[in-house]
Amino acid sequence: MCPHSLRQRPVNNYGKRLRLQTDISGIFLPILQTSNSVFSSPEEIANILGETFQSVSSAASYNSRFLEIKRRAERTPINFSTNSFFPYNCNFTMAELKKALIQAHNTSPGPDGITYTMLRHLHPNSLANILFLFKRVWKEHCFPSSWREAIVISILKPGKVATDPLSYRPIALTSCFCKTFERMVNTRLVYVLEKEKCISPLQSGFRKGRSTLDNLVFF
Repeated sequence: MCPHSLRQRPVNNYGKRLRLQTDISGIFLPILQTSNSVFSSPEEIANILGETFQSVSSAASYNSRFLEIKRRAERTPINFSTNSFFPYNCNFTMAELKKALIQAHNTSPGPDGITYTMLRHLHPNSLANILFLFKRVWKEHCFPSSWREAIVISILKPGKVATDPLSYRPIALTSCFCKTFERMVNTRLVYVLEKEKCISPLQSGFRKGRSTLDNLVFF
């Protein structure tokens, strides 16, 4: 957790909020309250917020029916091995890497401190090394452990009480290397899903060229 991220600013756009994290002005550390306990030190605040975010995201909040479906699905073995050729299983290309970097927004970096701007200005030889790394991850199914780490920014929800840990929304800043790789994988998956019509025509959200307003027109 990053207690220095706690701000009380009326910024509606989360992207703008995250860009403000490099500006230390206006930082405040609220006092948090849970039941009869009061927490004021940065370490206590970070721990309480971390525990709150974990509890909200845990399986304890799911109903019993969903948990049974979840357990049944997780018990089903998944085998990705195949002797058939599928284009989406091929190695990534330099064109895909460059396209992913161009499409990326200049958001805040993860724990490694490496930004998209740095990656875009790398020498072609360095980009080739990154592409080589991505190919190994793709073929060997070996995900770098550092990509699983994140800096969690706590954003106070509009109109909420600052002393309540549940009033904060977590925003995770992960490695730009990881997000670039994920973008490349996602581009391939979306193309296949759209081409094979695997996505329900009723789904409009998070689809290129569509919006949730399309559902209103459809019905």
